[in-house]
Amino acid sequence: PSALEPLCMHASAADFASIRLMLAGAESMPSRLIGAVKIAAPAAKLSNLYGPTECTICCVSIDVTNYDADGVASVPIGKPGINQPCYVLDASMRMCPVGVPGELV
Repeated sequence: PSALEPLCMHASAADFASIRLMLAGAESMPSRLIGAVKIAAPAAKLSNLYGPTECTICCVSIDVTNYDADGVASVPIGKPGINQPCYVLDASMRMCPVGVPGELV
């Protein structure tokens, strides 16, 4: 997102006219990026991707093209793909209850 946002802020719709899909990952997506992409690349779908840094893979994703970002600081990271279980574990490798922070594995 930190590399995509400046591109969108300084581009016109004509610059990105042929782009149909934008994927952003590696860090938390600020909600303002959704609006910037809609202006710079109105025909593009935008997906937020997330995965553990150690593996440099995407294990969860979400299409945020039509996400209502009003009043939120960052965008959800999404859900795992089909047959890709993900768990949030505490420091003792026990599953965390919903809403409790932990490590995504």
